[in-house]
Amino acid sequence: MIFPIFDSFKSLYKSPFIMVLVLLNLAFYFAGFAYWESLYREQLTDKFLLKTQGSIYATEILNDKSYDHSIQKKIAIKSLTDNSLKVVLGQLAFRDHKFLTKSDYIYNDVVGLNWWTSKKEDFIKTNNSFSSTVYGFSKAASDLKHLITYQFFHSGIVHLLGNLLLLFLVGSALEARTNGALLFTSYVLSGIAGALLYDVFSAGASIPLVGASGSVSGLIGLYVILFWKKPTRYFYYLFWPHPRWYGVLNLPAWSLAFFWMIGDFSGVMAGVPGFTGIAYWAHIGGALCGATIGVVVLGFKAANQELADARLLDQQVLNQKLAA
Repeated sequence: MIFPIFDSFKSLYKSPFIMVLVLLNLAFYFAGFAYWESLYREQLTDKFLLKTQGSIYATEILNDKSYDHSIQKKIAIKSLTDNSLKVVLGQLAFRDHKFLTKSDYIYNDVVGLNWWTSKKEDFIKTNNSFSSTVYGFSKAASDLKHLITYQFFHSGIVHLLGNLLLLFLVGSALEARTNGALLFTSYVLSGIAGALLYDVFSAGASIPLVGASGSVSGLIGLYVILFWKKPTRYFYYLFWPHPRWYGVLNLPAWSLAFFWMIGDFSGVMAGVPGFTGIAYWAHIGGALCGATIGVVVLGFKAANQELADARLLDQQVLNQKLAA
């Protein structure tokens, strides 16, 4: 394990823009408790419902040519004789927007299909009151409001605290060296870019996208570009409690791009559409947006420096003429 620990970052109460972002994430998380999601959780654990839904989903995968991924088809074929795989497919079906919104299904058991259809319709009706739907970004909620709100809502306490830790570390380091307005703007724009790229490659996901991962990835991309060669401290631990196996080392800031993105690119390469709960493309989109903002900022700095040098040179020439 290796984890960045930035030098000279301000404490939370001395980083006003970071404090605002952290408080917004906390506020959205606790506001989410106002929407009770018991029905959703009950359906995720109802084995009979999941088995029936998995059987219907397997039939759709095998008969619909748009489900062209070989692993999906292999799992669907095996599920015909394996009830545990039917349950897995039933859970995954909740992620498939196209499957849930269809009006006709290819399934031989008419009684089972009618029963499941009524359950599905109940789920869709109540789904609009779920906190993840209220704040999250999805195919059905892709307007500007949801592009913003999804960045501040998280699906669980571990998800929230993990993102807040990285937000505090990289965000306070940026705020100490740049300014809060750039930080806040990069957070929001990177989150939007991450959601839009995720939307392109999410294969019609029905489960809403939530969390600040794309936004934080954007801040990391911005930091890497602005401080490309600046030494960055890392804590490493090689899974053995001995001083030789853990410690701190310094690496250039560009190494963050490697350590942060390798997992996302690996996930994209190895993942199966609809079979992962991690929005790798949102991370990649956010990081690319943050890096682009960094390039623009450096471009403006270089242009301003060139303009200042030209003005200084003109002033020197004028002074020489006046002196002559």
